Amino acid sequence: MNTRTYLLPHRYQQLGWWLFAAPFVCVLPYMAMSSDEALQSEKLNIIATLVFTCLPYLGVGLICLSQEKQEDEYIQSLRARALFAVVVYAFIVNMVSDSLARFLMQSISLDNYGFLRTVIYAFTNTPFLAVIYLVLFKGSLVVNRIRTRHVG
Repeated sequence: MNTRTYLLPHRYQQLGWWLFAAPFVCVLPYMAMSSDEALQSEKLNIIATLVFTCLPYLGVGLICLSQEKQEDEYIQSLRARALFAVVVYAFIVNMVSDSLARFLMQSISLDNYGFLRTVIYAFTNTPFLAVIYLVLFKGSLVVNRIRTRHVG
C-alpha cells in the first residue's frame, strides 16, 4: 500500500533533540558569564533570550513532525491517539478557562484577571501542547517496547 506521509525524515528528529537540549547545556556557561557585569550587555541578553526560547521550540517542532526510525501502522495509530488526546486537552482547557474567566471577571478585579489569563495561556500555548504530545507519544512507544520485551 503506497500511503503518503507528511512527516519529516528521521534525521530531523535527531536534529530536534540536539536543538532542544542545546539551550539547557548552555545555561551554566551563560549563568557564569552573566555574573560578570561587563558581559551583561543588552545585545548578549537579546541573543541569550533568542537561544533559550527559540531553539527548544524549534527542536520540539522537529521532534513532533519527524518520523520514527521504523514507522508502521501501529506507530501511526499511537501518533494519532496522542494527537487526539492533545486536541481534546486543549479544547477542554480552553472551554473551561473561558467559562471560568467569564464567571470570575464579574467578581475579581482586572489585575487578577490578567494574571489568570497568563496562567491559562501558559497551559494552552503551542510549545506546551507539543511537549504534552511528545510525552504521550514517546511514552506510548516506551510502554510498547517494554511490553514486547516481556512477552517475547
